[in-house]
Amino acid sequence: MVSVRCLLGLLIFCPPLLASARCTDDRKQKRMSEIIQKLCVLGELRPRSCMKEAENMTVVRPKIPNKKNRPLVMDWSFWFASELFQKGSTPTNWKAQELHYLRDLLWQQRQCFNSASSAAAGGGEEVETWRAFWTRLDQYLAEKCCRMAELKMCLIAVLVAFSCWSSVNGCTWMKSNFHILSNSSISHLQQACKDVGHHHGNLSLEFPSRLYSHVTQLQAKAHIVFILRTLKNVMRLYEKSGSYEKADCDQQKLQTFILDIHRQITELEPCATKIVTTDANKMVMKKMELHFKGLISHLKDTDYSASGWKDVAGMVLQHLHRLDLLAIKTKLDPSL
Repeated sequence: MVSVRCLLGLLIFCPPLLASARCTDDRKQKRMSEIIQKLCVLGELRPRSCMKEAENMTVVRPKIPNKKNRPLVMDWSFWFASELFQKGSTPTNWKAQELHYLRDLLWQQRQCFNSASSAAAGGGEEVETWRAFWTRLDQYLAEKCCRMAELKMCLIAVLVAFSCWSSVNGCTWMKSNFHILSNSSISHLQQACKDVGHHHGNLSLEFPSRLYSHVTQLQAKAHIVFILRTLKNVMRLYEKSGSYEKADCDQQKLQTFILDIHRQITELEPCATKIVTTDANKMVMKKMELHFKGLISHLKDTDYSASGWKDVAGMVLQHLHRLDLLAIKTKLDPSL
């Protein structure tokens, strides 16, 4: 049996062993997901009073750095994010205990990337660009009323991007992991808006079944672009409308659903950018975009009421089911 003295000796003389146990790729990925989850439960994802400030945001996230510089960028980013969360007054609806735990998670993650980045040299322009991004973000938010809420949104977006850097290629991800996240988004929307089913009886718009039938006949790469564009339309529906708090839904679960959609978009984009879209397929995308503009018009006509959002949620749910079926066909296509 190992004595207490021996255990203390291990803690004192072998911290690298303990750190390495906390810093496996799997543990870092799980902690990344945990940080995003903690950010989501701190309070309302983006309060309606902050929408105007969000629309005028001028600080843009830099491009993905090359693989060599990623540990340096993550090291700096986790340190800076941790520091920024120490500043400013905490919104009254944020739980102190959850915020303390979030800061601890950020520090642990920073320690992991610090050990990796210390072995790398320089970093050059890419790392400096990311450092400048965090500095500009700090300066931009300094005088904003919604400082902490906007910082939280920026950090979520950056972390989702970080989690994708270490994941598989977007086209491979389509085959291996899309179905999991697709099911998660469907489940979260169903849980958020009870009894939504395929309820959209008050809509004058019909579901675009013909567009799906057409796309099904195409090759897998065209499927990926179609799925990505449709998910972007779903995201735009919730982002542009901005009044989904009127929906008769669990707001926390609805926000998690929106994050699921955002994650799918982020994962698929690296693959879709390499695919050439034909003029015929562009026409299909345009028709789908017009369909979603019709949904936004329905929300405006109903003054973003609970019943209006219920109609739209039913239609969105039907889209998600059809996209999921299309994805199953896509991953079986040998051309991918």
